[in-house]
Amino acid sequence: MAPPSDNRDASMSGLVTLTTDFGSADGYAGAVKGVLLAACRELRVIDITHDLPMGDVLAGAVGTVLAQGADPAEGAALAVSLHAQAGDLAADELGQAGLLPQDVAHRLGRVARDHRG
Repeated sequence: MAPPSDNRDASMSGLVTLTTDFGSADGYAGAVKGVLLAACRELRVIDITHDLPMGDVLAGAVGTVLAQGADPAEGAALAVSLHAQAGDLAADELGQAGLLPQDVAHRLGRVARDHRG
């Protein structure tokens, strides 16, 4: 791995939540955190989970909503609703036959933004 660039901004700070399907049996999640922290020393990195089943869009949506501080019951209900709306949107745009998880995932952000108004 190449060393971080010398032109990084050490004054930057922020928060990153990691929700991945990397699994926890290897060092991939740690490597990602290392790269993030090398680029921004003041960054806060919070592990949500690394054991999401690959392609499980609903589990990712629930984890993302909960990571933003939602009440667990309300957050799960919101994630299910957003997931369903994203699925409906994907079906409207692409047709129901042959829909893939990524078709729903790619529309989830748009549905969430519309929900926030």
